[in-house]
Amino acid sequence: MRIKDWYWEDYDNADSTNNKAIELSSNPPSEKYIVSAKYQTSGRGRRGRTWESLSGNLFVSFAVKDAENKLLNRLPFIFSLSVLESIKQLSPDLPISLKWPNDVLISERKVSGILLEKADNGYIIIGVGINLVSAPTIAERITYPATSLYDFGINIDREQFLKLMVKYLDKNISSGFKSVIDCWLSYAHKLGQELYLCTEHHTQHGRFAGVGSNGALLLEQDDKIIKIYAGDVFMKE
Repeated sequence: MRIKDWYWEDYDNADSTNNKAIELSSNPPSEKYIVSAKYQTSGRGRRGRTWESLSGNLFVSFAVKDAENKLLNRLPFIFSLSVLESIKQLSPDLPISLKWPNDVLISERKVSGILLEKADNGYIIIGVGINLVSAPTIAERITYPATSLYDFGINIDREQFLKLMVKYLDKNISSGFKSVIDCWLSYAHKLGQELYLCTEHHTQHGRFAGVGSNGALLLEQDDKIIKIYAGDVFMKE
């Protein structure tokens, strides 16, 4: 099957759509391809977390060739913005925002997350989970509560949303990164405000001053800008 010029494989069950996409990268079926599943037994999120795969939600992985690593730092912003724009088309007035680096929030509740992994032959696999019909209960301190599109009156099935997302994804991949970042920042959660970050070694806080050209979060502390390359934004207890 195909969605526009993307090759597409859809499964009833998979351990993880990212695993399936990584397997295909050794002998890719197309320059760019999509793997989705109705159910995952071992879905995963960033930093080794489990992604709870509730029936009816969208679990999908995109494979993009990036042999020279030109896209690696850009893809989280391209994909999260594409998810947001898809939701905005369905309900323009939703209070929706983007939490660095790649989560989509509605009313400060997480509706989508993204995981990037490298694969063979210069491919990057971008796994996307979107809570279409239901949301898991998340108790971790550093994450935001979860929600679903259904909670906000949006009824759409997984195939319909995937096709809508591909439309915006194609647009954003072909756009210049500056225009993507400018648009992303217009929806950025806590831009210009104090925020808290859990990094690998400790917690930091400061004013969210923007995003660098390489995707780093710019954190202002005592009139100095610190670049954060990996971490989680969380709500202070």
